[in-house]
Amino acid sequence: LTKKKKKNLLKSLCDYLQEMRPLYSKIEAQAREISECDDFTENIRRKKKRNTRYDESTTQDIFIENMSATEKFRINVFLTIIDTLVAALSKRLEAYKLLGGKFGFLHELRELSPETLRSYGQELARTYPQDLEEKIAEELVQFKILLVSDMATYIDFNDENTILEEEFYKLITHNSLESCFPNVENALKIYLSMMVTNCSGERSFSKLKRIKNYLRSTMGQERLNHLTIMSIEYEILRNMDFTTIIDIFAAQKARKVGVD
Repeated sequence: LTKKKKKNLLKSLCDYLQEMRPLYSKIEAQAREISECDDFTENIRRKKKRNTRYDESTTQDIFIENMSATEKFRINVFLTIIDTLVAALSKRLEAYKLLGGKFGFLHELRELSPETLRSYGQELARTYPQDLEEKIAEELVQFKILLVSDMATYIDFNDENTILEEEFYKLITHNSLESCFPNVENALKIYLSMMVTNCSGERSFSKLKRIKNYLRSTMGQERLNHLTIMSIEYEILRNMDFTTIIDIFAAQKARKVGVD
């Protein structure tokens, strides 16, 4: 999938979740039918009445107590889950927007004017000063001319499934043009290898439940990520030789002191 399609899919999913907010009654009816449950547990058991002090405001407590179990579940569970999902998806959409603002011009490189390309190139060089030089602006203009030459005739610019940035990178590497377009190549590398979504080991990640360690809730994020990857790639891990690693670790952790 191209990043544009991924962005559209995320946007459609976010809109779909928003449209589910007023559909609680319908979803609840379907859940009752599937679970064969007629009522909430709270409606079945007897309610406990809490004694209040004379100076304590009971307006909010009375309002909560008078709410039905269905309404409490809708507010505390159903809407909370939807809002959490929408917030997470919106955060990821912002990452795509930020990425598009920096590298989006690459997809339309062939149609942009030389002045526009120079402007985008200069801005990109300021964003990544350690990886790109200011001369990327002129390289982009020259690379645009290359895209309309016979060397780029194999690229299908009209196919929506074509990842043009990847084809541009192949055009440079397959024709040994790295020395001609070093900054364009680096820009394409940055774009194609960038992790747009969150790929770190999150605490809610389902694989973490298999990492049986009592320090899981207090360990640092770096160690947590390493353990997660080791658990996911256990087949590769089983085929590795740990002898050298153990020797290095033992040497670093040695507590013995030589005595003459």
